[in-house]
Amino acid sequence: MEPYDGNTRGVNGDLTKTIHFAGTHSINIGYTWQFPQYNDHTFWPGPKYVIPDVNATGGSPGYGPNVAGHMTDSNFVLNLLSNVGTGACSLCPYMSIPGYSTPQQVVLQQVRGRFDGGVTTSSGKYHAGYINDAWQISKYVTLNIGTRWEQQRLTGNSVERTFSNMWSPRIGIIVDPQGNRKQKIYANFGRYAYVLPLDGALRALSNEEDFQNSYWAPVNTTAGCPAGTPAGAPCVTLNSLGSTQFMGDSAHLLNNAAGGIPISAGGLITGGEPFAPGTRMEFTDEFLVGYDREFKGGVVASVRYIDRRLKRVIEDQGGISVEQFNALAANGGGLNYFIGNPNAKQDIFVNPNETVFGVVNQSPVTCAQIGGRTAPGTLFNCALYTAINAPSAANATALEALGFPAACVDSNNVPTPYVATNQFTGFAIVNGGAPAGSACFPAVNAAANGGAWMQPNPKAGQPGQPNFIVLPDCTSANQAKAGGCASFGGEFYPDGKPDTYKDPKREYEAVEFEVRKAFTHNWALSVNYRVAQLKGNYEGAFRNDNGQADPASAPSSTSPRVHWVCSQTSRASAP
Repeated sequence: MEPYDGNTRGVNGDLTKTIHFAGTHSINIGYTWQFPQYNDHTFWPGPKYVIPDVNATGGSPGYGPNVAGHMTDSNFVLNLLSNVGTGACSLCPYMSIPGYSTPQQVVLQQVRGRFDGGVTTSSGKYHAGYINDAWQISKYVTLNIGTRWEQQRLTGNSVERTFSNMWSPRIGIIVDPQGNRKQKIYANFGRYAYVLPLDGALRALSNEEDFQNSYWAPVNTTAGCPAGTPAGAPCVTLNSLGSTQFMGDSAHLLNNAAGGIPISAGGLITGGEPFAPGTRMEFTDEFLVGYDREFKGGVVASVRYIDRRLKRVIEDQGGISVEQFNALAANGGGLNYFIGNPNAKQDIFVNPNETVFGVVNQSPVTCAQIGGRTAPGTLFNCALYTAINAPSAANATALEALGFPAACVDSNNVPTPYVATNQFTGFAIVNGGAPAGSACFPAVNAAANGGAWMQPNPKAGQPGQPNFIVLPDCTSANQAKAGGCASFGGEFYPDGKPDTYKDPKREYEAVEFEVRKAFTHNWALSVNYRVAQLKGNYEGAFRNDNGQADPASAPSSTSPRVHWVCSQTSRASAP
């Protein structure tokens, strides 16, 4: 459940002064101040419990004292052990499942849970000042000229951001051909800033402390189990409603327990997202031209044309493709988001040298250990693992014989570890199609390091340590040119090349016809017909196709470059 409480306080004021000089000037000056507050509450049904410090067999569940001991609630799904895919689990109880002839082992898998109290606070301050001159030059012509200044501050529970000095010009002209107020021809241009709702402060400027990836045995017993339960094995104890029961104590926590689930639970503390330098408010330009004519009997007919174009957006951005994200995830990395104004000229990320190759052979094989480490047991992954941990010209050649590009092997015969194999398009994911191909990511500044991006590991030979490790990350373009570090793409600094984003487009055009008639006794009739079209590549602050309801966080702008992966979800096998 996610209820909220919020309120907005504000002050508005305006002043109008009429001046007679070269016609009549009606000068209007105004100011608006608003102070919105919004508190989001996230909680899940059921009582809160204390996060245990040990698992069911007295070991570490994978998290430290910064998580253990906190109160939390959780959202669970009851999952088949076979769907978890971690192998045998003697602590997982059996349960009669519809569609299965024998009892199946089940586990309660946590989906969400917060241990920070579940309340995210946010506030904002909005200032706007404007001035407009309605200049009636004569009874035939009136000119409207004005401008609006705006500033918005968003404050989350960890970060604050101010968007300053948004200037929006307004200009319009009205022509009365006969000067009798029976008809008019008019044209207007205006710029309109988009004021972000406080949801942006909640999602991008606040942190949450989430308890994640915990697995629990439902309340169970070894007595009265259904037929087919192995002798001595536990089975779930159902409540009066026929549902499984949760007990949030150490005895039921399965993470990393002997005979449990070999997955570490943990706490994910998400903080505010950084902003790209120069990020400014979003705005739309609108042009309107029309003609009104009043006929006998007070009937007014009008026609007008509207052209509305989105010119600047605020979005979070990742700077990498989905397949590069998969390659990073396979090496313990991830996607960092940055908020900015994505466009075709933007340069805030390092562009990767993504090298595309074909589908690879991932048939199961037995892979020899190197330095006490074992690779995933597939043909391609074993060859990649061997070439990285025992670099030689022969091992690099063997890997290339499996389709791996030579461009992704450095001058020391060490392949890049950032590889995403057998990637699927979004269409193939939904329809069960074949993989489209694979991708690898060499360092973009390899030349500064003599063609290399890996270095000997000073801890090589120790248990679990590889023989070679990646050079330290570069933090600037100058450092990347000097060498001694490696950039693989997606790093948050400009590299002198556009980031390959497209200019956001949302173009609305319409022609509108309207007939109005006023009657006595406060009645009126209005008939309106509009022909319109909307085109572009950016739906707006809210996504209709996937229900995305977080302004400035729509996934359509997250990844600037996509080869085959047509959605933000992909299925992949990575080394």
